[in-house]
Amino acid sequence: MPSMSETAAADHSMLSEAGRTARQEARLYAVALALLVCGTFALYWISSFALERRFATTYFGADTWHFTELATGRFNDRIMRLHPLTVVLALGWMKIFSPLTAWLAPVAVLKAMFALIGALGAGAAVHAFAAFMPKRHALLWGAIYAASAGNWYFSSLEESKILSATLVAAYIAAYAHLRGDWTPRGAALLTGILFAACLNEITAAFLVAIPAIDILIRTKFDWRALRWVVLHALAATAAFLVLEAIKRFAVTVTPSPEGTSFLDIFLYYFTRNRYDLQSILGFLYRWFFFNIAAPEPEIHFANRLTRYGGDFEPALQHYFDSSFSALLLACFAIMIAAAFFLRSREEKRPLLAGIMLGLCGYALARMLFFFLFLPGECLLYSPSVSLAHLLLIAIPFAASRLPYKEALTATAAISMLVANGFFIFTAQTVSYVN
Repeated sequence: MPSMSETAAADHSMLSEAGRTARQEARLYAVALALLVCGTFALYWISSFALERRFATTYFGADTWHFTELATGRFNDRIMRLHPLTVVLALGWMKIFSPLTAWLAPVAVLKAMFALIGALGAGAAVHAFAAFMPKRHALLWGAIYAASAGNWYFSSLEESKILSATLVAAYIAAYAHLRGDWTPRGAALLTGILFAACLNEITAAFLVAIPAIDILIRTKFDWRALRWVVLHALAATAAFLVLEAIKRFAVTVTPSPEGTSFLDIFLYYFTRNRYDLQSILGFLYRWFFFNIAAPEPEIHFANRLTRYGGDFEPALQHYFDSSFSALLLACFAIMIAAAFFLRSREEKRPLLAGIMLGLCGYALARMLFFFLFLPGECLLYSPSVSLAHLLLIAIPFAASRLPYKEALTATAAISMLVANGFFIFTAQTVSYVN
């Protein structure tokens, strides 16, 4: 029979071994995450030149030329009023990296900033997934997020939308970890991210729905638990006041037909939109499907004279024209089926209900707003819900009893990369409007 000292020594040895294993896994995870972010940055930056060579930088209503001017230090009051954070970051980036313009075109240097922002968003997405699943699975889901059509395309443009999406990913990641270990410092960080997100796009205020709904569900509708969320939400109000101040001092050389207030802009587009079955289906296809996976490498309906715009044909059957996109659909169908029919019996399942409903609340609020505001160009704004949509699949799938989940996720990631890669590197406009 071993003595107490021998038992204690054995326990200490086991703890030391477990500690070494944990540290080794943490190092491997950090290396893998760094490789994912660096590889994603390189992919996005290379993609930006491929899109520019084919005049493919204004699809889906992207106003790229407004932001391209930032490469030479110029900007107009419209983007300053609506996306001041993008303007300030771009001007600062060009100032810091101006020596590179001796070897690279200024626009190429500017493109690198947006590619880096998109890559950092992929890193934030991995951090969000890691709150609900093993880290190796989170890395695969992060690759899926990085390769999604909306994030990939808008990370390869000079546009504000990828900064909005990255700040949303940072917010969701920060809250996913804060909800399990609430600290004043973590709450302050979350509030800072919310302020920055609203400063770049005021509709980021919908993010407050995530902690609000999650806390209400977890506390069984104890409204007193929302006190810190109310204070947290004041960051959106502060950002709105800053935007109003910028608008007041911005110089408008030519009055915009959209107006200058947020209400004017909303009403300008709302009164011109068509709301019928065709427009509803087109919106839903773009919002839920095309934002994640490009249905085809062909673009339709660009302006013949200016080559501006262009979009996917609003139809789902094109997914079956490619074996990779069909395989991707099959992978997601299996994941959703597993989440419903092979649900885990673990006790932690009820703890996930709050965050799931919070993500649903945020995604639904954003969807309804942009359906009313600009349904025909909703792909512009859909990257900011990509992570929420993927988490709504990934969280219950990770908790399911399906075997070989890692292999299925890896297959989906590879299929996503190839299918969307065809769109990014080969897309051509095949039909036009006058």
